[in-house]
Amino acid sequence: GEGERCFVDWILELIQLKHTLEPEQLERSVERGLMQMLQNGTGAVCDILSVAHLDRLYHESPLSGWLCYEMIGQDLGMGAVLPMMANDWLQGTSLQRLQRGLSPHSPYTVGPETLQKLADLARLKQVMTTMHVAESPEESAFLDSSAGAIANKLYPTVGWPPPAPPLASDPAGYLETSEALYPGNLLVHGVQFDAAAIRKVAKAGSSVVLCPRSNARLGVGTAPVESYLCQEVNLALGTDSMASNDSLSLWDEMEFAREVYGPTLSPVQILAMATINGARALRIDRQLGALEPETAASFQVLQPQDLPELENIADFLCRSGRGDEVAHLYLDHVDVLPSVVE
Repeated sequence: GEGERCFVDWILELIQLKHTLEPEQLERSVERGLMQMLQNGTGAVCDILSVAHLDRLYHESPLSGWLCYEMIGQDLGMGAVLPMMANDWLQGTSLQRLQRGLSPHSPYTVGPETLQKLADLARLKQVMTTMHVAESPEESAFLDSSAGAIANKLYPTVGWPPPAPPLASDPAGYLETSEALYPGNLLVHGVQFDAAAIRKVAKAGSSVVLCPRSNARLGVGTAPVESYLCQEVNLALGTDSMASNDSLSLWDEMEFAREVYGPTLSPVQILAMATINGARALRIDRQLGALEPETAASFQVLQPQDLPELENIADFLCRSGRGDEVAHLYLDHVDVLPSVVE
C-alpha cells in the first residue's frame, strides 16, 4: 500500500542521506535546528543526537530538557556494545541546562534484550529514555510476525536477518517484555496503540508525544487521542524532526493538531500539550511550563498585530502565525533571543 512504500522508503532515504552528509553539514544542521527552536519560542526540548561528538554544540545552549543519544542495534552483534556506548555517553561532560539521556531508536531497530539493558542502565543512572513506538502499521506487522516492508526491505538493505521465530508481539507488549514501559521512557508517536495498549501505558505512567504533522507526511495514520484522554495519559506535542516535517515550530504543530484532531481536543488542551504537559513529559515541570510561584521566570513574549477577546485567547494561540510574532524568549529571566538572531 501507499503507507508501506512511503514509510520504509523514507527510512532508507534517511539512512542514505546521513551517509552522504559531510561533518560540517551535520554541524550546521544542528546549529540551525537549535536556533530555529529558540526563534519559535521553544525553551525546553527532548532532542535526539545520532553523532555523539556533536554534543559540544549544545554546551552553550540556553535550552533545558534532555539530549538523548540514539542507539540502534540488534541483540546479536550490538547487544554488548550499545550499553557500553550508552554508559560512556552518560558520563560525558555537563551540558549546561540539558541533561544526558538515551534514545533506543524503536522496537524494530533495537533488540529486546539490548533494550532491557538500556532501560536498566537508565533507571540506575536516573536518566530519561525516549523511543519512537507504535508509529506505523509496518512496525506492528514486523513485531507481530516478521512480515511486511521492514522485514522484506529495510532489514535486507542494512544487512540484518529478521528475528526467527518472529517476536510475536505488539509495540506495548514489546516494551513490557524489555521492562521499558515505565514513567522515565518518553514514548513518541503512539499512533498504532489500541485501547488495551493505552491502558498499559496509562498504568505505567508513561507520557506520549504526538507528532501529527510527521504522521500525516508519512501516511501512518492518526493517533487515537480520545482513548488517551479517557485513560488520562499525559500527552505532549512534538515536531519529530525536519526529516519528516516542514518546521520545528510548535506553533505550526498546534495549528495542525487543531485541524487533525478536530473537536476531540480543545484549544486549551492543545495549549497545555505544548506547555505544561511537555514540561511534565520532560520531568522539568517544577521549573518550566507554567507561570507559577517557585518556577523559573521562563516565558515568551508575542507581538501580534491585533489581540482577540480574552475568551478567545486559547483559540488565538493555536495558530501557526504566532511563531512569527515571538519578540522575546526569557529563560530563567534572561532574554535569549538577541543572542540567536542572525
